[in-house]
Amino acid sequence: MPTLETRTGDAQITELRQVEGSGRVAVELDSRKWHVDVLQEDGVQVVASWRNGELADVELPVEGAERLEEYAGV
Repeated sequence: MPTLETRTGDAQITELRQVEGSGRVAVELDSRKWHVDVLQEDGVQVVASWRNGELADVELPVEGAERLEEYAGV
């Protein structure tokens, strides 16, 4: 599982699947988890998020979104 280094810790990334014009990944950081679409033209879009294993509205840290765009070459 690839690791994405951020100021708040190392996030674990798992590729879930390819989506039209993008890829969907799972990002885990501490007790938070996101499913994120990395879009070729529009950057990143959070599809769902969890805190402590429960569905919750958890914002993806800005640095995490920026690093995902770099990682994907967007």
